[in-house]
Amino acid sequence: MAKLKQLDLHYAKQIDEFWKEYWTEYSLPDDKMKIIDAVAVDKDQKAIAYGQVRIFAELMLFTDMGRSPRERIEALKLLMFEAFRGVEGKKIEECYCLIKDMKFARLIAKHFDFKLVENPGVLLVKRMK
Repeated sequence: MAKLKQLDLHYAKQIDEFWKEYWTEYSLPDDKMKIIDAVAVDKDQKAIAYGQVRIFAELMLFTDMGRSPRERIEALKLLMFEAFRGVEGKKIEECYCLIKDMKFARLIAKHFDFKLVENPGVLLVKRMK
């Protein structure tokens, strides 16, 4: 039966081993933005899994589609730079913008230096009460 332990150097070395074997295409999460983390270990104190809850900055932008494209673009620029200022002010290293329309997503990626990730997997959302 698995038990939770705090991350320490002993468990970090174990996690690093299976990280390099199975997950190297992704970056190993650092602890700068963590809220909490833990290691699940087996009865022999060997790491099974590592979990981390991170601070997540999501940009949400809505425009009045009845306005001219020029007005919407100007408003979008103002909001985007204000979002960046806020994220940087909180010392958050990454921000995300979830966009359904791929054409619009490419436009945002191009003009605001976002990386476009077309098939990252499945985004799951749980609303906490």
